[in-house]
Amino acid sequence: MVPTIKTSFHGKQDRIFVRATDSASVLVVADGAGGMGGGAEAAELLVRMVEQELMPVLDSVTAGYLVDFLLHCGLQLLINASAGEATGIIIAIKGDYLLGASVGDSEAWGVESESIDDLTQHQRYKPLLGSGRALPVSFERNKVAQSIIVATDGLFKYAKAVDIAQCVRNAEEDVLMNELLNLVRLPSGNYADDIGIVVYSDG
Repeated sequence: MVPTIKTSFHGKQDRIFVRATDSASVLVVADGAGGMGGGAEAAELLVRMVEQELMPVLDSVTAGYLVDFLLHCGLQLLINASAGEATGIIIAIKGDYLLGASVGDSEAWGVESESIDDLTQHQRYKPLLGSGRALPVSFERNKVAQSIIVATDGLFKYAKAVDIAQCVRNAEEDVLMNELLNLVRLPSGNYADDIGIVVYSDG
């Protein structure tokens, strides 16, 4: 079946990138580090490099390649005078096989009807891409969960895991993003932090 990919992002620092080809789906979330300048530029550069450099070779990438690619992106951030630092998660889904790499405090989960698989549980929160010291880690699964959610800490830091999973499992497609955003929406209608969200469903 054709996968469904829903996205949403709010704020200036976060970026998302999704692309579905005949052979794979790619999900990317980047969160520019605030407080030091250049965070938005760092996140923007990361997703641009995915589009321009990773997508053309997607059919041959491995999890180890994605780690090396994030290191390459981090080096480019470091030498770019306008870019600061950022988290990064890249996931490629090829049929029943999922591979990815990540660094920072954004997260990716596989959500089944009664369980959550924290794909990024072993990632290092710091240093970030652009610091020159980031150490991305890889992850792989031989079975893709019913749904994959990838998001920045603007969601995961402020919402309960059980509530996020319940939304992913039960919300209708046309209201899914709004339901997730409602979990962290303040009474004023604003959010405590920037938010970038991607939800992949196997259809």
